[in-house]
Amino acid sequence: MLAWLQLVAHRWFEQLMLGLILASSIQLTLDGPTVPRDSPLKQAMYIMDIFFCTAFGLEVVLKAVVMGFLFNGKGSYLRSAWNCLDFAVAAVSILVLVLE
Repeated sequence: MLAWLQLVAHRWFEQLMLGLILASSIQLTLDGPTVPRDSPLKQAMYIMDIFFCTAFGLEVVLKAVVMGFLFNGKGSYLRSAWNCLDFAVAAVSILVLVLE
């Protein structure tokens, strides 16, 4: 458990996640209704969606395991507004992928 805590608390982990958020945002700007469904770009976007959903979902799981999900005191995962936002975005992203 200590190794997971060190990973989640490490500066490089946060920077990696911020980089993934930036890359995901760029990917979202490239996607749109004008991109044909059968184009290679649309297929690449779908693969990137799966990658980003997996990465952000893994971040949620790691942080929730290390910090406790909700009832582990003030340091619990869902007691931080940023983590609530992360959780909501990850959950909606996964839901959208499943419903597609």
